[in-house]
Amino acid sequence: LAAPASLGLIAVLFPDPRERMKALGMWGGIAGLGGTTGTVISGVLVDLVSWRWIFFVNLPVAALALLLVPRLVSESRMVREAGRPDYAGAVTGTGGLIAVVDGLLAASTHPWGSWQVLLPLLGGIALLGVMVGIEATSASPLIPLEFFRNRTRVVTNFVTLFFSSAFFSYFFLLTLFEQQILGYSPLKGGLSYLPFGLTIGAGIGIGTALMPRLGVKPLLAGGFFFCAAGMFLTSGIDVHSSYAGGVLPGMLLLGI
Repeated sequence: LAAPASLGLIAVLFPDPRERMKALGMWGGIAGLGGTTGTVISGVLVDLVSWRWIFFVNLPVAALALLLVPRLVSESRMVREAGRPDYAGAVTGTGGLIAVVDGLLAASTHPWGSWQVLLPLLGGIALLGVMVGIEATSASPLIPLEFFRNRTRVVTNFVTLFFSSAFFSYFFLLTLFEQQILGYSPLKGGLSYLPFGLTIGAGIGIGTALMPRLGVKPLLAGGFFFCAAGMFLTSGIDVHSSYAGGVLPGMLLLGI
């Protein structure tokens, strides 16, 4: 609820396209920086207190938001043209995605041709197909099909799907490597991501400064190229790799 609301505020608070572009860059970078900071905070909690405390991390954040947002942000409401939200589209879309993920998870313990895998996969695809039909006829669609006529929007979402998959897989698998192969504690593993946060911060500054001059396309292409190079370096890690020689080079490239 908080993330899309904060993103929506940018459109309200920054009507100038150039300023909005810089604000969006800052928002995306700080979101990544927050994720990196989370590894350090969670490492401290898990190592020095208890893993159960990770579920309380959001409480002070929520309290701060409740305190500051009414004082700093002016109200703005969307005028709904149609009468009711698209509940059918939301239910079929969410159900379809859950079923597809369930089928993919089942493939780790069952053959691909088994009913435990095929039933949720095919059922999820069918539900997503039903959602497309609903969206095409709904008076207030959750995802208007006109959304896909914008080439920039479609390409960005398509690329982001693969980037996000790689990014979160990187975090998960690298943490396992550090704890199970290098023998790091949760705290040491969290601290090992500090260079990642620093390079993300550097990338925010460089990108924010260059975007008004160069535009989105060259920066986005360059950013994904560095991500790919960082992932490629990381793919060479084996059981004999060290942090400085095996982990750090790819982490720095990916972060920037």
